[in-house]
Amino acid sequence: MGAGEMRLVVDRVEDGEWAVLESQDAGRSFPIPRTWLPEAATEGDVLLVERTGDGEVRFTVDGDDTAQVTERMRALRESIPRGPSGDFEL
Repeated sequence: MGAGEMRLVVDRVEDGEWAVLESQDAGRSFPIPRTWLPEAATEGDVLLVERTGDGEVRFTVDGDDTAQVTERMRALRESIPRGPSGDFEL
């Protein structure tokens, strides 16, 4: 990652108007207008955030990083023990 770059995750989209982004390392989250993100960005996507030379900010979906995070989350979910299955009475 170069100078002026960071990665954020799209945690959720609220009311179709706001995207709540979360930092991967600091665990902080904040809302931004959904229109600032690429049209294809969805919940769970990892975004590369770059500051351009003219002081603007550009968001790009990082497909490779998104796939890695998705796979880690799938493996974590599968590692969680499940309770008994079938019918039971209380």
